[in-house]
Amino acid sequence: MNLRCNSINLVSISLLVSLGFPLSIFSSPHLPNFLGSSFESEVLSQTVGDLKSEADQLLQQGIRHIKSHQFNEGIRLYQQALAIYQKLGDYESQAEVLALLGYISSFQENYPVAINYLERALKLAREIPNRYLEGNILFNLGGAYIFQKDITRGKEYLQQSLDIAREINDRDLLKVHEQIWQSLTGTVPDSNISSTQSRQHQTLSQNLNTSRLVEASSLNDQGIELGNAGQFEQAQHFFEKALTIYREIGNQQMESRVLGNIGLLYFSQGYFDQAIDYYNKSLLIARKAQDYQWEAAILTHLGTVNFERGNYAQAIDYQMQSLSIAQKLGDKELEARIQDQLGSIYLNLGGSSERGTSELEGR
Repeated sequence: MNLRCNSINLVSISLLVSLGFPLSIFSSPHLPNFLGSSFESEVLSQTVGDLKSEADQLLQQGIRHIKSHQFNEGIRLYQQALAIYQKLGDYESQAEVLALLGYISSFQENYPVAINYLERALKLAREIPNRYLEGNILFNLGGAYIFQKDITRGKEYLQQSLDIAREINDRDLLKVHEQIWQSLTGTVPDSNISSTQSRQHQTLSQNLNTSRLVEASSLNDQGIELGNAGQFEQAQHFFEKALTIYREIGNQQMESRVLGNIGLLYFSQGYFDQAIDYYNKSLLIARKAQDYQWEAAILTHLGTVNFERGNYAQAIDYQMQSLSIAQKLGDKELEARIQDQLGSIYLNLGGSSERGTSELEGR
């Protein structure tokens, strides 16, 4: 069994993170359908399942428009989706679409409109209740108020978001908190962002270099799109430009991830020496930044490329290092994927994948 992936799996931190908006809302599984003039009769004739199916398809269209910076079309689709979800009485989907509309408005620097959308989304999230969604929306609100230079209110929402993230152990949201604060202030958020942090927030307001963060994220996203399309030379060009910006602003987490993306480009073309070189650079920075999730991912990639080169003992060693991190993090999904890959390695070596897995579980 060949371990090489058929499609490149590049890591993206979208414009949402650049602006201080968590990725989880953007990747919501719901969104819009096109409304014609006969909407009322269509609602009567279509089942709830039909409408939701349409919304899922339009979600993908909406995401493509947003990634292409076609915001007017994205807004049109999201507003139509909102009308459908209101007809269906689907509060959770309404909250998610309102949050997306809030994001787009923030990106366009229309903060009063963004805040209106987000506060409506927050009310629904609390009524449901959905603490996960509530924490993300609070983070978005905090970012919107800070960009509007209302630091006091912004930090209040950020603190509420951080409290919820810790309460429900939302690792993605906690990581975004770290990324945005580290990018903008050079510090990781303290457990109490209240009175003791006023000077930090003053620094934040003075250092909101939004354009550079947005530019780097956009370049990284374009690199991902080009890499997935097989346009490797152009993809690397965009990644290198993003890398330069992340180094300039001192964002080590994103520097590490972009280096990993470049490594994946080389791996996909069969240039294993270059892939290993970039993976090792990425791994070094990930360890320095204590980005354990990405460290585990890069170790897995190093295991895969060494397997492709026939260095089976080294491949197993890297996968075992990654497995150890996954177990310490309590990431069962990542742990299961690594065990599957290790089982495949044993199978390729002429052994039993079941035997290999059982040996791993006994370590």
